[in-house]
Amino acid sequence: MPIEIFPHKKLHIFDLGNVLYSVDVRLTFAALQKLGMPHFDGPLSNSHAAPGDFALYCDGKITTQQFYQAVRRTCHIQASDDQIRDAWNAMLLGFRHDALQQVRQLRSQGHLVALLSNCNQLHADHVRAQYPGPGDFDSLFDRAFYSQEIHVSKPDPKAWQTVLTQMNVQPADAAFYDDSPINIRAAQALGIDSRQIP
Repeated sequence: MPIEIFPHKKLHIFDLGNVLYSVDVRLTFAALQKLGMPHFDGPLSNSHAAPGDFALYCDGKITTQQFYQAVRRTCHIQASDDQIRDAWNAMLLGFRHDALQQVRQLRSQGHLVALLSNCNQLHADHVRAQYPGPGDFDSLFDRAFYSQEIHVSKPDPKAWQTVLTQMNVQPADAAFYDDSPINIRAAQALGIDSRQIP
């Protein structure tokens, strides 16, 4: 389903998961349970709500090898790095091609377009490898901002402030699209017109 775009904005900021790319975290829970994980309370992938090690990985503050060790410890499993990688990436379902086309159209019309994603290294690598082109995934945007590279995640206001500063755009001239109500409220509090994607 096409995203309802705010007209007349200089900068359009898109989330990745469940905006440009379909995600189902339940599939990663199921994959980890197959590896022997007992009942686990709490989210795994969204750093503003996830336990410490998952948030640290999302913000690029621990390495992938440290993350694998954290998964073994937190989820109480004994599994190889490859098994953990595959379970972790099981939630990643594929691109929403209609949304990608909207990004291309906005850029062709002269708008600035940025990606702002709470995204860890394993997920970023997987998504980039799946991108059908043309070019590489990050080149779809004027600038791609991943939490693991800027070391801050939504809904921390510093995430949007980083985008606005580096893109040289005022909040009133920006629009934001995300699937999380928490992130939408945080962006709106900064004066950015925002729309929740169902």
